[in-house]
Amino acid sequence: MRPYTAAGLMAEAGDHVEAARLYDDAAAADPDSVVVWLSAADARAELEQWDAAVERARRAHALAPRSPRVTDRLGALLVSAGQLDEAAALYAELAVDQPESGEAAAGRAAILERQGDDDAAIEAWQVAVEKDAQRAAWWLRLGQARERVGQHAAAAQALDRAATLDPSLRRLDARTLLLALEGGDIEVARRVADRLAGDERGPGAGSVAIATLMLRRGDKLAAAEELEWLLSAHPEHPAARLMLGKLLLDVGRPAEAQKQLERVTPGTRERADALRLLASLALADDDADRAVLLLGEARAAGASRPEMIRTLAVALRQAGRIAEARSELTLAVAQWPDDPQLRFLLALMVHEMEGEAGALPYMQQVLAAEPGHAGALNYIGFTWAERGERLDEAERMIRAALAARPEDGAIADSLGWVLHRQGRHVEALEALERAMSLSPGVAEIEYHRAEVLRALGRRDEARAAYRSAIEAATDPAEKARYEAAAKRKGRR
Repeated sequence: MRPYTAAGLMAEAGDHVEAARLYDDAAAADPDSVVVWLSAADARAELEQWDAAVERARRAHALAPRSPRVTDRLGALLVSAGQLDEAAALYAELAVDQPESGEAAAGRAAILERQGDDDAAIEAWQVAVEKDAQRAAWWLRLGQARERVGQHAAAAQALDRAATLDPSLRRLDARTLLLALEGGDIEVARRVADRLAGDERGPGAGSVAIATLMLRRGDKLAAAEELEWLLSAHPEHPAARLMLGKLLLDVGRPAEAQKQLERVTPGTRERADALRLLASLALADDDADRAVLLLGEARAAGASRPEMIRTLAVALRQAGRIAEARSELTLAVAQWPDDPQLRFLLALMVHEMEGEAGALPYMQQVLAAEPGHAGALNYIGFTWAERGERLDEAERMIRAALAARPEDGAIADSLGWVLHRQGRHVEALEALERAMSLSPGVAEIEYHRAEVLRALGRRDEARAAYRSAIEAATDPAEKARYEAAAKRKGRR
Protein backbone atom coordinates (compact mmCIF):
# COMPACT_ATOMS: atom_id res chain seq x y z
CA MET A 1 0.00 0.00 0.00
CA ARG A 2 2.83 2.41 0.78
CA PRO A 3 4.35 2.54 -2.76
CA TYR A 4 0.87 2.47 -4.32
CA THR A 5 -0.30 5.46 -2.23
CA ALA A 6 2.96 7.32 -2.81
CA ALA A 7 2.68 6.69 -6.55
CA GLY A 8 -0.79 8.24 -6.56
CA LEU A 9 0.52 11.34 -4.79
CA MET A 10 3.38 11.64 -7.28
CA ALA A 11 0.97 11.33 -10.20
CA GLU A 12 -1.24 14.08 -8.74
CA ALA A 13 1.85 16.27 -8.35
CA GLY A 14 2.73 15.71 -12.02
CA ASP A 15 5.86 13.63 -11.37
CA HIS A 16 4.92 10.78 -13.70
CA VAL A 17 8.42 9.31 -13.85
CA GLU A 18 8.52 8.76 -10.09
CA ALA A 19 4.88 7.63 -10.10
CA ALA A 20 5.66 4.97 -12.72
CA ARG A 21 8.59 3.69 -10.67
CA LEU A 22 6.52 3.49 -7.49
CA TYR A 23 3.61 1.72 -9.24
CA ASP A 24 6.11 -0.87 -10.48
CA ASP A 25 7.30 -1.31 -6.90
CA ALA A 26 3.70 -1.79 -5.80
CA ALA A 27 3.08 -4.35 -8.56
CA ALA A 28 6.21 -6.26 -7.57
CA ALA A 29 5.00 -6.29 -3.97
CA ASP A 30 1.47 -7.40 -4.92
CA PRO A 31 1.63 -9.12 -8.35
CA ASP A 32 -1.92 -10.48 -8.06
CA SER A 33 -3.59 -7.06 -7.91
CA VAL A 34 -5.40 -6.13 -11.13
CA VAL A 35 -5.81 -2.51 -9.96
CA VAL A 36 -2.10 -2.10 -9.31
CA TRP A 37 -1.11 -3.47 -12.72
CA LEU A 38 -3.64 -1.19 -14.48
CA SER A 39 -2.35 1.82 -12.52
CA ALA A 40 1.21 0.90 -13.53
CA ALA A 41 0.07 0.64 -17.17
CA ASP A 42 -1.60 4.04 -17.00
CA ALA A 43 1.54 5.58 -15.49
CA ARG A 44 3.62 4.32 -18.42
CA ALA A 45 0.98 5.62 -20.84
CA GLU A 46 1.36 9.10 -19.30
CA LEU A 47 5.04 8.88 -20.32
CA GLU A 48 4.01 7.57 -23.78
CA GLN A 49 5.99 4.40 -23.08
CA TRP A 50 3.43 2.34 -24.99
CA ASP A 51 5.20 -1.02 -25.06
CA ALA A 52 5.81 -0.87 -21.31
CA ALA A 53 2.20 0.17 -20.75
CA VAL A 54 0.95 -2.76 -22.87
CA GLU A 55 3.13 -5.22 -20.95
CA ARG A 56 1.63 -4.13 -17.62
CA ALA A 57 -1.93 -4.14 -19.00
CA ARG A 58 -1.37 -7.72 -20.24
CA ARG A 59 -0.50 -8.73 -16.66
CA ALA A 60 -3.83 -7.24 -15.49
CA HIS A 61 -5.69 -8.99 -18.32
CA ALA A 62 -4.10 -12.34 -17.42
CA LEU A 63 -5.51 -11.93 -13.91
CA ALA A 64 -9.01 -10.84 -15.10
CA PRO A 65 -9.50 -12.04 -18.70
CA ARG A 66 -13.30 -11.65 -18.62
CA SER A 67 -13.36 -8.13 -17.24
CA PRO A 68 -14.65 -5.73 -19.96
CA ARG A 69 -12.90 -2.85 -18.23
CA VAL A 70 -9.50 -4.59 -18.20
CA THR A 71 -9.89 -5.87 -21.76
CA ASP A 72 -10.90 -2.41 -22.98
CA ARG A 73 -7.90 -0.80 -21.28
CA LEU A 74 -5.51 -3.32 -22.80
CA GLY A 75 -7.12 -2.86 -26.20
CA ALA A 76 -6.83 0.94 -25.97
CA LEU A 77 -3.14 0.68 -25.13
CA LEU A 78 -2.55 -1.77 -27.98
CA VAL A 79 -4.15 0.76 -30.34
CA SER A 80 -1.95 3.53 -28.98
CA ALA A 81 1.09 1.27 -29.40
CA GLY A 82 0.11 0.62 -33.02
CA GLN A 83 -0.49 -3.11 -32.40
CA LEU A 84 -3.80 -3.03 -34.26
CA ASP A 85 -4.08 -6.71 -35.23
CA GLU A 86 -3.72 -7.87 -31.64
CA ALA A 87 -6.18 -5.19 -30.49
CA ALA A 88 -8.71 -6.29 -33.13
CA ALA A 89 -8.42 -9.93 -32.06
CA LEU A 90 -8.86 -8.94 -28.43
CA TYR A 91 -12.03 -6.95 -29.15
CA ALA A 92 -13.40 -9.73 -31.36
CA GLU A 93 -13.08 -12.15 -28.44
CA LEU A 94 -14.76 -9.60 -26.17
CA ALA A 95 -17.67 -9.24 -28.60
CA VAL A 96 -18.27 -12.99 -28.45
CA ASP A 97 -17.76 -13.23 -24.72
CA GLN A 98 -19.70 -10.07 -23.77
CA PRO A 99 -22.16 -9.39 -26.66
CA GLU A 100 -24.24 -6.97 -24.62
CA SER A 101 -21.22 -4.80 -23.82
CA GLY A 102 -20.35 -1.76 -25.92
CA GLU A 103 -16.60 -1.98 -25.25
CA ALA A 104 -15.99 -4.27 -28.22
CA ALA A 105 -17.72 -1.87 -30.64
CA ALA A 106 -15.89 1.11 -29.11
CA GLY A 107 -12.56 -0.69 -29.42
CA ARG A 108 -13.24 -1.57 -33.04
CA ALA A 109 -14.18 2.10 -33.68
CA ALA A 110 -10.87 3.26 -32.20
CA ILE A 111 -8.97 0.82 -34.46
CA LEU A 112 -10.87 2.02 -37.53
CA GLU A 113 -10.09 5.64 -36.64
CA ARG A 114 -6.41 4.75 -36.34
CA GLN A 115 -6.65 3.19 -39.81
CA GLY A 116 -8.28 6.36 -41.18
CA ASP A 117 -11.67 4.81 -41.96
CA ASP A 118 -13.96 7.40 -40.38
CA ASP A 119 -17.16 6.16 -42.03
CA ALA A 120 -16.74 2.66 -40.62
CA ALA A 121 -15.64 4.13 -37.27
CA ILE A 122 -18.85 6.16 -37.07
CA GLU A 123 -20.91 3.01 -37.55
CA ALA A 124 -18.96 1.27 -34.78
CA TRP A 125 -19.26 4.24 -32.40
CA GLN A 126 -23.00 4.31 -33.10
CA VAL A 127 -23.25 0.65 -32.08
CA ALA A 128 -21.27 1.41 -28.91
CA VAL A 129 -23.55 4.23 -27.75
CA GLU A 130 -26.65 2.18 -28.58
CA LYS A 131 -25.37 -0.54 -26.23
CA ASP A 132 -24.47 1.94 -23.48
CA ALA A 133 -25.95 5.40 -23.94
CA GLN A 134 -24.46 6.72 -20.69
CA ARG A 135 -20.82 6.74 -21.81
CA ALA A 136 -19.94 10.39 -22.42
CA ALA A 137 -16.51 9.53 -23.85
CA TRP A 138 -18.10 7.43 -26.59
CA TRP A 139 -20.55 10.19 -27.55
CA LEU A 140 -17.59 12.55 -27.68
CA ARG A 141 -15.66 10.27 -30.05
CA LEU A 142 -18.76 9.79 -32.20
CA GLY A 143 -19.22 13.56 -32.43
CA GLN A 144 -15.58 14.14 -33.34
CA ALA A 145 -15.72 11.45 -36.03
CA ARG A 146 -18.90 12.92 -37.52
CA GLU A 147 -17.32 16.38 -37.55
CA ARG A 148 -14.32 15.04 -39.46
CA VAL A 149 -16.55 13.81 -42.28
CA GLY A 150 -18.60 17.03 -42.36
CA GLN A 151 -21.76 15.75 -40.66
CA HIS A 152 -22.19 18.96 -38.70
CA ALA A 153 -25.69 18.51 -37.32
CA ALA A 154 -25.09 14.90 -36.24
CA ALA A 155 -21.74 15.91 -34.74
CA ALA A 156 -23.41 18.66 -32.72
CA GLN A 157 -26.05 16.23 -31.44
CA ALA A 158 -23.41 13.75 -30.26
CA LEU A 159 -21.23 16.43 -28.63
CA ASP A 160 -24.29 17.92 -26.93
CA ARG A 161 -25.15 14.48 -25.52
CA ALA A 162 -21.57 14.05 -24.29
CA ALA A 163 -21.65 17.41 -22.48
CA THR A 164 -25.03 16.58 -20.94
CA LEU A 165 -23.60 13.35 -19.49
CA ASP A 166 -20.25 14.86 -18.44
CA PRO A 167 -20.36 18.58 -17.52
CA SER A 168 -16.58 18.81 -17.86
CA LEU A 169 -17.08 18.44 -21.63
CA ARG A 170 -19.00 21.73 -21.75
CA ARG A 171 -15.67 23.28 -22.61
CA LEU A 172 -16.55 22.12 -26.14
CA ASP A 173 -19.92 23.94 -26.20
CA ALA A 174 -18.70 26.88 -28.29
CA ARG A 175 -17.59 24.49 -31.02
CA THR A 176 -20.78 22.45 -30.67
CA LEU A 177 -22.85 25.62 -31.13
CA LEU A 178 -21.07 26.47 -34.37
CA LEU A 179 -21.54 22.92 -35.66
CA ALA A 180 -25.24 23.02 -34.82
CA LEU A 181 -25.67 26.31 -36.67
CA GLU A 182 -23.69 25.07 -39.66
CA GLY A 183 -25.80 21.93 -39.71
CA GLY A 184 -29.06 23.81 -39.28
CA ASP A 185 -30.07 22.08 -36.03
CA ILE A 186 -31.54 25.07 -34.25
CA GLU A 187 -32.89 23.04 -31.31
CA VAL A 188 -29.43 21.78 -30.37
CA ALA A 189 -28.02 25.25 -31.01
CA ARG A 190 -30.51 26.81 -28.58
CA ARG A 191 -29.83 24.20 -25.91
CA VAL A 192 -26.06 24.63 -26.16
CA ALA A 193 -26.31 28.43 -26.36
CA ASP A 194 -28.41 28.45 -23.19
CA ARG A 195 -25.68 26.47 -21.43
CA LEU A 196 -23.05 28.90 -22.64
CA ALA A 197 -25.08 31.90 -21.50
CA GLY A 198 -25.70 30.43 -18.04
CA ASP A 199 -28.74 30.72 -15.82
CA GLU A 200 -27.74 34.17 -14.56
CA ARG A 201 -28.39 35.68 -18.00
CA GLY A 202 -32.05 34.75 -17.82
CA PRO A 203 -34.40 33.00 -20.29
CA GLY A 204 -33.71 33.50 -23.96
CA ALA A 205 -30.05 34.36 -23.52
CA GLY A 206 -29.11 31.46 -25.75
CA SER A 207 -31.27 32.72 -28.60
CA VAL A 208 -29.75 36.17 -28.26
CA ALA A 209 -26.31 34.56 -28.50
CA ILE A 210 -27.39 32.65 -31.61
CA ALA A 211 -28.75 35.81 -33.24
CA THR A 212 -25.48 37.59 -32.44
CA LEU A 213 -23.49 34.81 -34.10
CA MET A 214 -25.76 34.93 -37.14
CA LEU A 215 -25.22 38.68 -37.47
CA ARG A 216 -21.46 38.25 -37.24
CA ARG A 217 -21.70 35.76 -40.09
CA GLY A 218 -23.80 38.22 -42.11
CA ASP A 219 -26.96 36.11 -42.01
CA LYS A 220 -29.43 38.85 -41.06
CA LEU A 221 -32.50 36.87 -42.08
CA ALA A 222 -31.61 33.95 -39.80
CA ALA A 223 -30.85 36.37 -36.95
CA ALA A 224 -34.23 38.07 -37.38
CA GLU A 225 -36.02 34.71 -37.42
CA GLU A 226 -34.32 33.65 -34.20
CA LEU A 227 -35.19 36.94 -32.47
CA GLU A 228 -38.80 36.73 -33.64
CA TRP A 229 -39.00 33.14 -32.32
CA LEU A 230 -37.67 34.33 -28.96
CA LEU A 231 -40.13 37.22 -28.82
CA SER A 232 -43.01 34.86 -29.59
CA ALA A 233 -42.10 33.01 -26.38
CA HIS A 234 -41.00 36.06 -24.34
CA PRO A 235 -42.75 39.14 -25.79
CA GLU A 236 -41.16 41.55 -23.33
CA HIS A 237 -37.56 40.32 -23.77
CA PRO A 238 -35.68 43.67 -23.83
CA ALA A 239 -32.44 42.45 -25.41
CA ALA A 240 -34.31 40.75 -28.26
CA ARG A 241 -36.47 43.84 -28.89
CA LEU A 242 -33.38 46.07 -28.96
CA MET A 243 -31.42 43.75 -31.23
CA LEU A 244 -34.32 43.33 -33.63
CA GLY A 245 -34.78 47.10 -33.74
CA LYS A 246 -31.10 47.58 -34.60
CA LEU A 247 -31.31 44.90 -37.26
CA LEU A 248 -34.34 46.51 -38.88
CA LEU A 249 -32.55 49.85 -38.89
CA ASP A 250 -29.58 48.22 -40.54
CA VAL A 251 -31.69 46.80 -43.37
CA GLY A 252 -33.45 50.12 -44.00
CA ARG A 253 -36.83 49.52 -42.35
CA PRO A 254 -37.00 52.45 -39.90
CA ALA A 255 -40.77 52.41 -39.27
CA GLU A 256 -40.68 48.77 -38.15
CA ALA A 257 -37.50 49.44 -36.17
CA GLN A 258 -39.21 52.27 -34.31
CA LYS A 259 -42.06 49.99 -33.26
CA GLN A 260 -39.61 47.46 -31.83
CA LEU A 261 -37.51 50.08 -30.03
CA GLU A 262 -40.56 51.74 -28.48
CA ARG A 263 -41.50 48.36 -26.94
CA VAL A 264 -38.21 47.92 -25.08
CA THR A 265 -39.26 47.71 -21.45
CA PRO A 266 -38.65 50.85 -19.34
CA GLY A 267 -36.35 50.29 -16.40
CA THR A 268 -34.15 47.78 -18.22
CA ARG A 269 -30.55 48.46 -19.20
CA GLU A 270 -31.55 48.10 -22.87
CA ARG A 271 -34.04 50.96 -22.60
CA ALA A 272 -31.35 53.64 -22.71
CA ASP A 273 -29.89 52.27 -25.96
CA ALA A 274 -33.38 52.06 -27.44
CA LEU A 275 -33.99 55.72 -26.58
CA ARG A 276 -30.71 56.71 -28.21
CA LEU A 277 -31.67 54.90 -31.41
CA LEU A 278 -35.15 56.44 -31.32
CA ALA A 279 -33.45 59.83 -31.06
CA SER A 280 -31.40 59.00 -34.17
CA LEU A 281 -34.64 58.20 -35.99
CA ALA A 282 -36.10 61.51 -34.85
CA LEU A 283 -33.04 63.30 -36.21
CA ALA A 284 -33.49 61.53 -39.54
CA ASP A 285 -37.04 62.96 -39.57
CA ASP A 286 -35.67 66.47 -38.80
CA ASP A 287 -37.34 66.43 -35.38
CA ALA A 288 -34.34 67.62 -33.36
CA ASP A 289 -36.41 68.78 -30.38
CA ARG A 290 -37.89 65.30 -29.92
CA ALA A 291 -34.43 63.81 -30.27
CA VAL A 292 -33.13 66.02 -27.48
CA LEU A 293 -36.02 64.98 -25.22
CA LEU A 294 -35.42 61.28 -25.92
CA LEU A 295 -31.72 61.65 -25.18
CA GLY A 296 -32.58 63.38 -21.93
CA GLU A 297 -34.61 60.29 -21.00
CA ALA A 298 -31.70 58.09 -22.03
CA ARG A 299 -29.33 60.03 -19.82
CA ALA A 300 -31.76 59.75 -16.91
CA ALA A 301 -31.83 55.99 -17.55
CA GLY A 302 -28.08 55.85 -17.09
CA ALA A 303 -26.85 56.03 -20.68
CA SER A 304 -24.10 58.57 -20.14
CA ARG A 305 -21.73 57.04 -22.70
CA PRO A 306 -19.68 58.59 -25.52
CA GLU A 307 -22.04 57.46 -28.29
CA MET A 308 -25.03 58.97 -26.46
CA ILE A 309 -23.25 62.30 -26.01
CA ARG A 310 -22.28 62.33 -29.68
CA THR A 311 -25.91 61.84 -30.70
CA LEU A 312 -27.02 64.49 -28.21
CA ALA A 313 -24.52 66.99 -29.63
CA VAL A 314 -25.79 66.39 -33.16
CA ALA A 315 -29.39 66.82 -31.96
CA LEU A 316 -28.61 70.06 -30.14
CA ARG A 317 -26.78 71.43 -33.19
CA GLN A 318 -29.71 70.49 -35.44
CA ALA A 319 -32.02 72.26 -33.00
CA GLY A 320 -29.87 75.40 -33.29
CA ARG A 321 -28.41 75.05 -29.78
CA ILE A 322 -24.77 74.96 -30.82
CA ALA A 323 -23.42 76.48 -27.62
CA GLU A 324 -25.10 73.72 -25.58
CA ALA A 325 -23.71 71.11 -27.95
CA ARG A 326 -20.21 72.53 -27.50
CA SER A 327 -20.62 72.56 -23.73
CA GLU A 328 -21.78 68.92 -23.66
CA LEU A 329 -18.86 67.85 -25.85
CA THR A 330 -16.32 69.78 -23.79
CA LEU A 331 -17.45 67.98 -20.65
CA ALA A 332 -17.50 64.65 -22.50
CA VAL A 333 -13.95 65.09 -23.82
CA ALA A 334 -12.78 65.72 -20.26
CA GLN A 335 -14.53 62.51 -19.16
CA TRP A 336 -13.42 60.38 -22.16
CA PRO A 337 -10.18 62.00 -23.37
CA ASP A 338 -9.24 59.04 -25.57
CA ASP A 339 -12.39 59.17 -27.72
CA PRO A 340 -11.38 60.85 -31.01
CA GLN A 341 -14.95 61.11 -32.31
CA LEU A 342 -15.96 63.26 -29.36
CA ARG A 343 -12.98 65.52 -30.05
CA PHE A 344 -13.86 65.66 -33.76
CA LEU A 345 -17.45 66.69 -33.07
CA LEU A 346 -16.24 69.32 -30.63
CA ALA A 347 -13.92 70.68 -33.31
CA LEU A 348 -16.84 70.90 -35.75
CA MET A 349 -18.92 72.83 -33.18
CA VAL A 350 -16.03 75.22 -32.64
CA HIS A 351 -15.82 75.66 -36.42
CA GLU A 352 -19.47 76.70 -36.53
CA MET A 353 -18.98 79.20 -33.71
CA GLU A 354 -15.47 80.53 -34.42
CA GLY A 355 -14.57 79.42 -37.94
CA GLU A 356 -11.43 77.67 -39.15
CA ALA A 357 -9.00 79.63 -36.99
CA GLY A 358 -10.69 78.43 -33.82
CA ALA A 359 -11.29 74.88 -35.04
CA LEU A 360 -7.79 74.04 -36.32
CA PRO A 361 -6.19 73.54 -32.87
CA TYR A 362 -9.07 71.25 -31.91
CA MET A 363 -8.58 69.23 -35.10
CA GLN A 364 -4.89 68.90 -34.23
CA GLN A 365 -5.97 67.46 -30.87
CA VAL A 366 -8.07 64.89 -32.73
CA LEU A 367 -4.96 63.77 -34.64
CA ALA A 368 -3.00 63.60 -31.40
CA ALA A 369 -5.61 61.13 -30.10
CA GLU A 370 -5.90 59.25 -33.42
CA PRO A 371 -3.23 60.12 -36.02
CA GLY A 372 -5.14 58.46 -38.85
CA HIS A 373 -8.51 60.13 -38.22
CA ALA A 374 -9.82 60.70 -41.75
CA GLY A 375 -12.17 63.54 -40.84
CA ALA A 376 -9.51 65.60 -39.08
CA LEU A 377 -6.91 64.93 -41.80
CA ASN A 378 -9.37 66.08 -44.44
CA TYR A 379 -10.41 69.17 -42.50
CA ILE A 380 -6.87 70.39 -41.91
CA GLY A 381 -5.74 69.54 -45.44
CA PHE A 382 -8.70 71.30 -47.03
CA THR A 383 -8.29 74.35 -44.79
CA TRP A 384 -4.65 74.72 -45.81
CA ALA A 385 -5.65 74.27 -49.46
CA GLU A 386 -8.24 77.04 -49.15
CA ARG A 387 -5.59 79.33 -47.67
CA GLY A 388 -2.95 78.32 -50.17
CA GLU A 389 -0.68 77.22 -47.31
CA ARG A 390 1.51 74.13 -46.84
CA LEU A 391 0.03 72.61 -49.98
CA ASP A 392 2.36 69.60 -50.18
CA GLU A 393 1.59 68.67 -46.58
CA ALA A 394 -2.11 69.31 -47.19
CA GLU A 395 -2.05 66.92 -50.16
CA ARG A 396 -0.37 64.20 -48.08
CA MET A 397 -2.98 64.56 -45.35
CA ILE A 398 -5.89 64.46 -47.78
CA ARG A 399 -4.49 61.42 -49.57
CA ALA A 400 -4.11 59.66 -46.21
CA ALA A 401 -7.75 60.48 -45.42
CA LEU A 402 -8.86 59.18 -48.82
CA ALA A 403 -6.91 55.95 -48.32
CA ALA A 404 -8.88 55.42 -45.10
CA ARG A 405 -12.23 56.32 -46.73
CA PRO A 406 -11.87 55.78 -50.49
CA GLU A 407 -15.61 56.11 -51.17
CA ASP A 408 -15.98 59.49 -49.45
CA GLY A 409 -16.93 62.11 -52.03
CA ALA A 410 -16.06 65.03 -49.73
CA ILE A 411 -12.47 63.83 -49.34
CA ALA A 412 -12.14 63.21 -53.10
CA ASP A 413 -13.36 66.82 -53.54
CA SER A 414 -10.65 68.03 -51.13
CA LEU A 415 -8.00 66.22 -53.17
CA GLY A 416 -9.25 67.88 -56.33
CA TRP A 417 -9.14 71.28 -54.65
CA VAL A 418 -5.60 70.96 -53.29
CA LEU A 419 -4.37 69.77 -56.70
CA HIS A 420 -6.04 72.80 -58.27
CA ARG A 421 -4.33 75.12 -55.78
CA GLN A 422 -1.02 73.51 -56.73
CA GLY A 423 -1.70 74.29 -60.39
CA ARG A 424 -2.23 70.63 -61.32
CA HIS A 425 -5.56 71.30 -63.02
CA VAL A 426 -5.86 68.15 -65.16
CA GLU A 427 -5.30 65.90 -62.12
CA ALA A 428 -7.66 68.12 -60.14
CA LEU A 429 -10.45 67.67 -62.68
CA GLU A 430 -10.04 63.88 -62.57
CA ALA A 431 -10.32 63.91 -58.77
CA LEU A 432 -13.38 66.19 -58.85
CA GLU A 433 -15.15 64.06 -61.44
CA ARG A 434 -14.62 61.06 -59.15
CA ALA A 435 -15.99 63.14 -56.26
CA MET A 436 -19.09 63.90 -58.33
CA SER A 437 -19.61 60.21 -59.05
CA LEU A 438 -19.34 59.42 -55.33
CA SER A 439 -21.51 62.35 -54.17
CA PRO A 440 -23.67 63.57 -57.08
CA GLY A 441 -25.47 66.89 -56.83
CA VAL A 442 -23.24 68.46 -54.15
CA ALA A 443 -22.99 72.21 -54.76
CA GLU A 444 -19.45 72.62 -53.40
CA ILE A 445 -18.06 69.93 -55.70
CA GLU A 446 -19.79 71.53 -58.70
CA TYR A 447 -18.30 74.91 -57.73
CA HIS A 448 -14.79 73.49 -57.43
CA ARG A 449 -15.20 71.78 -60.79
CA ALA A 450 -16.29 75.07 -62.33
CA GLU A 451 -13.17 76.78 -60.98
CA VAL A 452 -10.91 74.06 -62.41
CA LEU A 453 -12.64 74.12 -65.81
CA ARG A 454 -12.19 77.90 -65.94
CA ALA A 455 -8.49 77.47 -65.12
CA LEU A 456 -8.22 74.98 -68.01
CA GLY A 457 -9.81 77.50 -70.38
CA ARG A 458 -12.96 75.44 -70.90
CA ARG A 459 -15.27 78.43 -70.38
CA ASP A 460 -18.57 77.01 -71.65
CA GLU A 461 -18.24 73.95 -69.43
CA ALA A 462 -17.21 76.18 -66.54
CA ARG A 463 -20.34 78.35 -66.94
CA ALA A 464 -22.53 75.22 -66.96
CA ALA A 465 -20.80 73.96 -63.81
CA TYR A 466 -21.32 77.30 -62.04
CA ARG A 467 -25.04 77.10 -62.90
CA SER A 468 -25.19 73.54 -61.51
CA ALA A 469 -23.53 74.73 -58.29
CA ILE A 470 -25.99 77.61 -57.92
CA GLU A 471 -28.98 75.33 -58.55
CA ALA A 472 -27.72 72.71 -56.08
CA ALA A 473 -26.97 75.20 -53.29
CA THR A 474 -29.46 75.14 -50.42
CA ASP A 475 -27.84 77.75 -48.18
CA PRO A 476 -28.56 81.37 -49.30
CA ALA A 477 -25.05 82.56 -48.41
CA GLU A 478 -23.53 79.67 -50.33
CA LYS A 479 -25.73 80.41 -53.36
CA ALA A 480 -24.74 84.06 -53.26
CA ARG A 481 -21.04 83.15 -53.15
CA TYR A 482 -21.35 80.95 -56.22
CA GLU A 483 -23.34 83.57 -58.13
CA ALA A 484 -20.72 86.22 -57.35
CA ALA A 485 -17.92 83.92 -58.49
CA ALA A 486 -19.75 83.09 -61.72
CA LYS A 487 -20.29 86.78 -62.54
CA ARG A 488 -16.80 87.87 -61.58
CA LYS A 489 -14.97 85.13 -63.40
CA GLY A 490 -17.35 85.10 -66.34
CA ARG A 491 -16.03 88.61 -67.23
CA ARG A 492 -12.40 87.42 -67.39
